[in-house]
Amino acid sequence: MREVVGIIERKKQGMELTRAEIYSFVDGCVNGDIPDYQIASLLMAICLRGFSLEETIVYTEALVKSGRTLKWDDSARAVVDKHSTGGVGDKTSLVVVPLAVACGLAVAKLSGRGLGLTGGTIDKLESIKGLRVDLSADQIRAQVMSAGGVIAAQGPDLVPADGIIYSLRDVTGTIDSIPLIAASVMSKKIATGASCIAIDMKVGDGAFVKDIVAADDLSEAMIDIGRAFGCKVRVYFTNMNAPLGRAVGHSIEVSEALSVLDGGGPEDVRELAVMIVSGLLRDSGLIRQPRAARSSAELHLDNGDALRALDEIIKMQGGSLTHFSASPPHKSSLSDRYVASPATGYISRVDPIQIAFAIRQLGGSRLSKESDINLAVGINEMVKVGEKVVVGDPLCRIYSASDNDSRSVEESLVGAFKISDRPGLAGQLIIDQRIS
Repeated sequence: MREVVGIIERKKQGMELTRAEIYSFVDGCVNGDIPDYQIASLLMAICLRGFSLEETIVYTEALVKSGRTLKWDDSARAVVDKHSTGGVGDKTSLVVVPLAVACGLAVAKLSGRGLGLTGGTIDKLESIKGLRVDLSADQIRAQVMSAGGVIAAQGPDLVPADGIIYSLRDVTGTIDSIPLIAASVMSKKIATGASCIAIDMKVGDGAFVKDIVAADDLSEAMIDIGRAFGCKVRVYFTNMNAPLGRAVGHSIEVSEALSVLDGGGPEDVRELAVMIVSGLLRDSGLIRQPRAARSSAELHLDNGDALRALDEIIKMQGGSLTHFSASPPHKSSLSDRYVASPATGYISRVDPIQIAFAIRQLGGSRLSKESDINLAVGINEMVKVGEKVVVGDPLCRIYSASDNDSRSVEESLVGAFKISDRPGLAGQLIIDQRIS
């Protein structure tokens, strides 16, 4: 399309695109009028030259309008949503969604698959045999009205332009653009009709965003978009200098999430889920007092309501938590091996990147969206920063497809755990917050 060349040229020169130009681009992506190489060219120009706030809002709007939108005028519950920017061991959505439902909210959540070093919620859920994640907009709406919540993959009828554009961003080096990231995330939340949105902005070595300055810029863009569409947005800056919880993998992380929903599990996973849900309760207006909102979240987590809510969600999507718990995929791994501590002392650091690389080497993460992954492999029972170990104590437990695979990552896993004479400090879980 000759028109697209002109749009690319204008953005290449740093000029602001008009509303008509942005809509023309997004519509052309969806209907196939614009070839991939021209889409990629404009994405690179945007990545290098940026978008103004007005351009970002119009682009978000165009993404939303590329497909259907969900309306909730007949819902007795406030519809909310949550997004994480991705981290090592981040299974929080598996706790947050049912906990929010148990507290009286509704959640229509579109989640993604893992790519690179972070795991995706959809991959985790697919370790539950029979579970369906490819749901239509009508199926998503019906399940939310019935069960209060759903966790589904992005489909062709909700924000299809984002799916097309994201797949190209991933392979053209244009992922790290704040306007493109913010619009991609927020368009899906707006399309599903959320009135309140919680953003878990991971910051640190194991996160896409490494420092608080970049995280602040991204959070500001998301808050501005939310304000333009009448959505309340609360951003949590959370620590990703170590894995979240004690498990990294797919099946293993589902098991850990279930342990939190059953009143146990790692304290950091529990605390983050309670914090996010109590914020959603306050921002939705359901429970405005902070202490009362937190008490409600803790109560429904401890009394089993949240676990029952997830059981209903999973059943409606064709899975069974009972069958999963009786025989989780990681328990059928051919190799189950502990990694022994080489020294006595205190854990002062757990490197999330080395943990993630080990998962990749075991076959548990993908290099491209088409890659097959092993949902059964993973690392469990990881020691945490501040804990004491003696020589020979287990640092973690490896589930893999073979003993050779386990041995191949053992040395790097030993190096992921730094042992010192004095206890290390884990760092504050919630670094800061921003709210619209």
